[in-house]
Amino acid sequence: SSLASAASTTTAAALGPGGCVVVYGHYDVAGATSSQWQTDPWTMSARDGYLYGRGVSDDKGPLLAAIFAAHTLHAAGALEVDVVFVAEGEEESGRSLESRGFREIVADNQHWFQGCRAVLISNNYWVDETRPCLTYGMRGVIDFEIQVSGPSHDMHSGIDGGAVQEPMADLMALLASLTDPSGRLAVEGIGCGVRALSDEERARLAAVGFDAESYYRKISSGGGGEDGDAP
Repeated sequence: SSLASAASTTTAAALGPGGCVVVYGHYDVAGATSSQWQTDPWTMSARDGYLYGRGVSDDKGPLLAAIFAAHTLHAAGALEVDVVFVAEGEEESGRSLESRGFREIVADNQHWFQGCRAVLISNNYWVDETRPCLTYGMRGVIDFEIQVSGPSHDMHSGIDGGAVQEPMADLMALLASLTDPSGRLAVEGIGCGVRALSDEERARLAAVGFDAESYYRKISSGGGGEDGDAP
């Protein structure tokens, strides 16, 4: 109901000639284990030039930054488009788009997106902690629900083993077949239609200065992450 609530509190004026820009973000956060934080994760604190607290980066902070940016442009008379904020409260729930009703809410409120020129997702990360980045493309996500059925009751491995195929083994084999040993997708045809990187894009990626060794050390050391004290 976040979008409907936003719609009810937004001025119902006709879209200006510049159309609109849609900003998506979410105000709910993932859980936090207090013992893995130096300060209370539920109370924002400042330390050494950084803000710490659950949601400062995912995603309350970026959402507030977009709100303040729109406010600043509007106050300066430089906001040439309408800005529609879609703030969701179930992004971290683990539920699918279908089950949490997000798709239906958007479909039922299409009038708020008329003349949309761009969609900004304020739910992303910098490559490092010194240079802001603008992500203009992301990998897609495909969700599937798979059910593997088996015997109606527990079987005895000493009696039935070998005669009955174990559903868990079938599921593991199916999941393992999705990638090759190097981690590349092995689903036939899944890459059809995917545009190759241009020389300009490769040059931009090289200029980012991504440090693979530093990244490896970070994910190997256990510092920060989804449930840790990271700014």
